[in-house]
Amino acid sequence: MFNPPPPDPHEEARRKTQAHDEAPGPGRASERSAPEQHPTATDQGETFRIIGIEGMSRKQIADEVARGGRFVIFRYCISVIAFTVYNASDVYFVRAGEDAGRYSGRFSMLSSLFGWWGIPWGPIRTFQALAANSKGGEDVTVEVLASLGAGGGPTGASRQPQPRAKKRRRQRSTDDYGTGE
Repeated sequence: MFNPPPPDPHEEARRKTQAHDEAPGPGRASERSAPEQHPTATDQGETFRIIGIEGMSRKQIADEVARGGRFVIFRYCISVIAFTVYNASDVYFVRAGEDAGRYSGRFSMLSSLFGWWGIPWGPIRTFQALAANSKGGEDVTVEVLASLGAGGGPTGASRQPQPRAKKRRRQRSTDDYGTGE
């Protein structure tokens, strides 16, 4: 026969504390700030976080892009024996005059430490990640602005397009066999 577990003697104290925290007053839950949420955008059904535009309006973002700001992603690679993951970071907003190296260093370090260990793709993907990050990341400004509804491209004549060999899209994570699992 099933016997229910005995009541938790601490449950009553938890309920009282919770009720006390929910009551209005200085320092209570009603005045505590919620954890910071990063804005998101969606591109072809894929949602991604955008770091660096918290509290900015669409007009402020467009003005900053016109001055030379850009949205970038960084690459990283992690490998374990025969399994290699080559993935893109969240989107980072790099303001005009700001160095993208501030953000790319952590992804380059991650790839340098953990990317080499997969055979055969580990060294190849690690080199690709380090090369992309050393160039300041991959510019995805046009795609992000279109996703945010802030315009399909640069908003001012001062914005110089970044030369690219070919148009790159944000790729999903793939394993050694390209199955994405």
